[in-house]
Amino acid sequence: MSLAGWRGLLRHVVILDKSLSASLTLPPSDATFLWGALRHATGVGAHLGDGILWLGISPLAYVLSGARGRREILVTAGAVLAAAGLVSALKFLVHRQRPRLPDGKPSFYYTYDRYAFPSGHASRVFCIATIIGATHPAWSLPLGGLACWVALSRVMLGIHHVSDVLVGAAIGCGTGALALCLVPPL
Repeated sequence: MSLAGWRGLLRHVVILDKSLSASLTLPPSDATFLWGALRHATGVGAHLGDGILWLGISPLAYVLSGARGRREILVTAGAVLAAAGLVSALKFLVHRQRPRLPDGKPSFYYTYDRYAFPSGHASRVFCIATIIGATHPAWSLPLGGLACWVALSRVMLGIHHVSDVLVGAAIGCGTGALALCLVPPL
């Protein structure tokens, strides 16, 4: 395929991504109880991927764990840091702006971190879910569901496009899987 063909394909993908993202974004405010409850639930979901939350949980889990648990936490922390480095580098290179809310205003996150691609929250929770899910299979489904909810919530609140969270999830799963391959079995 020629360069012009690739550019045309990419243009169509971006249009589809923006359209899908806009259709998943919740309205800024709605008086009904159901929409209000959904908005609050997505707000919680969007913040379950915050680095500060996991930074607070990790030392506590480290202190309360045995030798195997401590090793898992260190491997997971290393993989999350690697994913964060890759996400930061891509944000710096790509400079994709965050989507605008349906009312045309920028999201709250625009002032904090104006670049959306890829999603650091999605990469973080998918990395954690990959490693913990592989070492503790009973946790695979709940952590995978949590990771999906965090990613979807970021789109529903207008903080990210769908492709931002998909690429973030791929980075998280990839760095988690790579960490599991590089470190002897946990």
